[in-house]
Amino acid sequence: MKETSKEIVEARVVQKYHKLYAPLIALVDELQNLEPGGTLVDDVSIVNTERGMVRVAYIAKPVMLTITDKNKVFILRVLPHMQG
Repeated sequence: MKETSKEIVEARVVQKYHKLYAPLIALVDELQNLEPGGTLVDDVSIVNTERGMVRVAYIAKPVMLTITDKNKVFILRVLPHMQG
């Protein structure tokens, strides 16, 4: 079997990335339609404080898509973009 150079492999990776990018972004956009903001709200608690105020606390988890295909598992996590 002929050995492939690093440059050829890198070029193939870049080509595959460019082919994957548009459908991956489309998939992420559809996931956003399921839960806007890319997060799931979990572990919600409503607490009455001593001063009569109500405090709502929750954990925001990233949307996670798991695809199981034969012997491989692909996990896509959608994280909210942090501006700063």
